Amino acid sequence: MNHTPLSRRQILKLLSAGAATGALAGCSIRSERPSAGSSSPAGGTTPVGGGAIQELADPPRLLPGAVANRVLVLVELQGGNDGLSTVIPYTEGFLHDVRGELRVEDESILRINDRIGLAPELERLHRRGLAIVEGVGAPDHSLSHFAMERRWQKADPLGVNGGRFGYLGRLADALDNGGVATGLSVAGTTPWLQSQTASTLSLQDPNGLWLLRDTDWHMQAAFLDALDQFSGDPLIEASYADLRSLANQVEGEDGEYSDAEQTIIDDMTATGGDLARQLWTAAELIDADVGIRVIHARIGGFDTHDDHRWAHPQLLSQIDAAVDGFLRLVEHRGQGDRVLVATTSEFGRRVRRNGEGLDHGAASVMMVAGPIEAKLLGEPSPVANRNDLDEDGNLKMTTGMDAYLGSLAQEWLGVEAASILTGETELLGLV
Repeated sequence: MNHTPLSRRQILKLLSAGAATGALAGCSIRSERPSAGSSSPAGGTTPVGGGAIQELADPPRLLPGAVANRVLVLVELQGGNDGLSTVIPYTEGFLHDVRGELRVEDESILRINDRIGLAPELERLHRRGLAIVEGVGAPDHSLSHFAMERRWQKADPLGVNGGRFGYLGRLADALDNGGVATGLSVAGTTPWLQSQTASTLSLQDPNGLWLLRDTDWHMQAAFLDALDQFSGDPLIEASYADLRSLANQVEGEDGEYSDAEQTIIDDMTATGGDLARQLWTAAELIDADVGIRVIHARIGGFDTHDDHRWAHPQLLSQIDAAVDGFLRLVEHRGQGDRVLVATTSEFGRRVRRNGEGLDHGAASVMMVAGPIEAKLLGEPSPVANRNDLDEDGNLKMTTGMDAYLGSLAQEWLGVEAASILTGETELLGLV
């Protein structure tokens, strides 16, 4: 793609216009900076992963030797993804017995080794190779979506940290080098990105940028002409024209993409749903080189109390197309060695079926894709018989969410894990 380069001043104006337009364009930029005389929020004092008790470090620390310009993309599988239908321990007869018709058929499983395999809908990611982290969860877990989402968002396994900053926001604070926006959400505003000093950009809906693109529709053309006459606050010298410039650059005009890029985009959006649109937008902003280092995307629908057998494979198909297509796009543009995609989900699903669905569970599996070795990390959560499960019939945690999030922070981005967690934890050897 041939971009018209934007100057730093133009981008600053553009993003300030994003804050001004708000709901109109589905964009906002924010930065949480303490006011003069204010104190930092109290950090948690909970031991995590058996480590020593400590308060949240302020500010978070970037380690010497951190690889410059790496990007972390967190894809949130909202609703509680069933790890046992994603990375399947196909040799476990007990799972077959209690799942019945909801189990994945053995002959369709994409074998990883003689114990586990991927769901058949993850064919592209299977060919690519994944790092899979097994048994991820929290001690004393909750079955509440809200409670567990907050724990993940704050990197707070026990849910006792009173701090108001998010995991991705803390990373953005550490990685911020004075660029325009260090964090990005392509799924709307989110607690994941609550930062103390770094600026973060949120897109409520990637399609919202369409409103500000040049088109042949006469009513919209008149609307855009009117907006061109309106300037923002003189202190920031922002105008709607600047935001229109971003919309046209990010969305792409007809014929702007090479044939190879268009093929990738068509493939990922054909079956990747809204997640593909989110990640396509993320790829454009990575390519625009505005300083973004951490990105949040989201796909919902994983709360499969009903119709799990049909709904879950459809969701995995979207993930497979969207994530693989996104990585193909950044690789085609020569950025593949700096972009890593990792999944999160508030919890897994119960081992035993409940009618045509599965109730809220505990531990699950997380997947990581990008320029790292395909490997198995963490410890499998036993599922050989009912005695292996917790008192609710759920998989037990064998790998703490803090170990997972800490490894993404330190081993990929070079941000000291202990400076963004509520306690020390062993790292997984992700990289």
